[in-house]
Formats: sequence, structure tokens, C-alpha cells
Amino acid sequence: MLLVPNVIQRPRKEIEAAITQIPLERRMAIETVLSTPLKVSPLDGASGVFVRFKEIKILDNHASFLGWDVSSDIYPIVLAVSDAAEKPFQISFASVFNDVHDGDSLPITNGLDFARISSRIPRFLDIHVVLMKSNEASRDIAKAVNEALSSQDGKNITATLGAAISGVNPIAGTIITIGTSVLSLITGYLSKEKDEQVFYGVTSFENDPDGLGVGKTWVLTDKKNASIIFEVIAQKS
Repeated sequence: MLLVPNVIQRPRKEIEAAITQIPLERRMAIETVLSTPLKVSPLDGASGVFVRFKEIKILDNHASFLGWDVSSDIYPIVLAVSDAAEKPFQISFASVFNDVHDGDSLPITNGLDFARISSRIPRFLDIHVVLMKSNEASRDIAKAVNEALSSQDGKNITATLGAAISGVNPIAGTIITIGTSVLSLITGYLSKEKDEQVFYGVTSFENDPDGLGVGKTWVLTDKKNASIIFEVIAQKS
């Protein structure tokens, strides 16, 4: 199953794109400010970071009958890639949430914490979120993940991702693409059971100049299939 991102959110690229629309004189002044390290960073005093999902809302559950919305069964898979974790990526998933209608939020009342990195502050943090519609009321997601990652293709992709991350200057776009390949392999195993993609979004933060996104609430959405609200939180010793 080939995953296609519904949205890729890269704050640095969005800022750079916006700057190109500004007259040259003002643009140079803004670029100078952006290239100057902040005296106070939201990461000051932090020993690591983690991601907290505050809301996962399904806008279109991809299920209907004679034109009427009907419920479906949804589960999320989250993958984080950074250069500070023990492994090239961290992956997490939740059990299938049943009877989800259009406009429903998944019941994660107390939030869903993920991708805890405590060894050091990473240079970058990519967060991939896939929402899948299950063809059954329950699904052994762990089995599909383990089978995919232990396959030869899984080992090859993991090695490629590890090599890309360990480079002197990891290239964000390349690493996002390899992360998508990891998830595509996993969802390929799940699609054997006729499960399908509802939404796939990626957010890519950098330490400089994004501060890894700490200090702000982020919304990842295509305004059609799903809306995800999350924070990257600095972990203080």
C-alpha cells in the first residue's frame, strides 16, 4: 500500500516561502533576524522532548451507505524520526476505536504522549501520523508492524533511514520520504486485511530555527479528512 501524505507541514519552509513574497530590502532584514540565534530558547534547560496529542478528530471517516454517513472503525499509527533517539524511528499505535462518525474525536481525553526523547535535544523531529480505517472491529496491529519491520524490506529501509540520519547534515525532505516508506511497508501488511488510509500528515521541525515546535499548539490537517492537535513539550530534568 503506497501512502500519500494529505499534508506535509514544515514551518521553516513555510517561512522561507513567505519571505520570497516580501520586497528585497525588507526580506534581507527579516532573513538577518531569522539567522540570529535567539537569546532565549524554549529548549533552554531541557534534557529532551516528547509529543502530546490533544485531539484527533475525524472529519471524513470514508464510510457511507446510500449517501448517508455511517460509523467506521479507526486506528492511528504514529512514527517519529529524530537523530537523538536510540533507534532511527519510534513507532506507536492505539487499538481500534469503534463506531467513529464524521466529526467525532477519538476518545483520548487525557491526551496521548509519544516519542519521548530524553538523551539529548535532537537537531530535527519529524512526526508522521496515519489514520487507518479498519475492515474489522479489532486488528492485531502489533503483528503487522512486527512482520513488516522484520522483513528484508523492513531491515533495508531501517538501515537506509539510519544512514540518512547519521549524516553530517541530514536532508529533511529525504528523511521524510524514507519515513513514508517505513509506514507504507507497515500499512501494506495492514491493507491485506482491506484496511485503508483515511489521513496521513507529516510535521517536520528543526532545532534551529523552529525550536522543535516547543511552546506552541500545532494543528495538522487537510481540512477534509482529519484534524490533529498536538504539542511538542520540553522535558526538564
